[in-house]
Amino acid sequence: MIFRIQLIFLLCTSVCFVLNAQESPVQGDELLKILGQPRNSEIATKLNNFIGNKESKEDISFLNYGKGVQVNIERSIVKGIDLYNDNNPYSTEFKKFHGKLPLEIAFENTIFQVKQKIGEGFESSGEVSSSYQLIKVFKLNENDDYRMTVEFSTGRLIMVSLSFIEGGAGGADTPEKQQSASKGFYGNDFFTMIRKNQYNLEFTRFREILGYPTFENRSRKLWVEQGVEVTFSADGSIAGISLYSGGQPSNHQGMNFSPYLLDLPYGIRMENTKSALMKKLGQPHSQVGSTVIYKERHVDFQIAFKGEKIDFVKISLAE
Repeated sequence: MIFRIQLIFLLCTSVCFVLNAQESPVQGDELLKILGQPRNSEIATKLNNFIGNKESKEDISFLNYGKGVQVNIERSIVKGIDLYNDNNPYSTEFKKFHGKLPLEIAFENTIFQVKQKIGEGFESSGEVSSSYQLIKVFKLNENDDYRMTVEFSTGRLIMVSLSFIEGGAGGADTPEKQQSASKGFYGNDFFTMIRKNQYNLEFTRFREILGYPTFENRSRKLWVEQGVEVTFSADGSIAGISLYSGGQPSNHQGMNFSPYLLDLPYGIRMENTKSALMKKLGQPHSQVGSTVIYKERHVDFQIAFKGEKIDFVKISLAE
């Protein structure tokens, strides 16, 4: 009798869980049709109603941690969709997106399985044993493309990010970002550079894009016109990388840094406001004055603000 009661309880619990885990009405390859559409289009509204965000502001994300989805809006146009698995480093509040992923990808897939599903022509970033990304640009329609980023943490798929590229990959990004992509460098590569010597693969690719430094000694390298400063520990390993929004003093011959124009970690951009960035990345690990700090393995990811605008970004060994 007791066993039967326990069984009934378990069945009821399972049914309730399934009912609560409502699937998205827009899923799979249908999600791609939202990219580049007005925020109030029929298909975007359908997804927003599922998300439950009734915010009326023009440039704001549709976000629901409990449903594992974020839709990024710029100038009333859907520019990106992020689909999250649970237990991911972006926020402990994120739950698993309930619905199919594009290209028949599933959160249960291995890195090898995802490579098979997205096909040849992808770029990879990071290390398979820790943080790793697969990145590929696909044709969205006759005029536009989209970029898919599939991110893994220790081999587990934690996020699929879809980014709209208006006019196609050849004309959407800055020439600098196109150059960085062609050389296999991406923003999250900064996390793998820290604590390595300056001859590591990621930093070598980065230096090929930057060219000769404006100034260098054993403890510091400056690329003033590219907005980059790299500091080194006593043993020659990379201790910190600072990326500037422009105008900050370099302490070298009275020169000020020009804006950094290449990729930043997590797909953020120097023009992101503080509120938009916090919506994308979630609550920081800590905050010191106007600087928010996120943790990525053994690395501190610091973003300093002047008001709502980014002043500089720094990636350094965690204290």
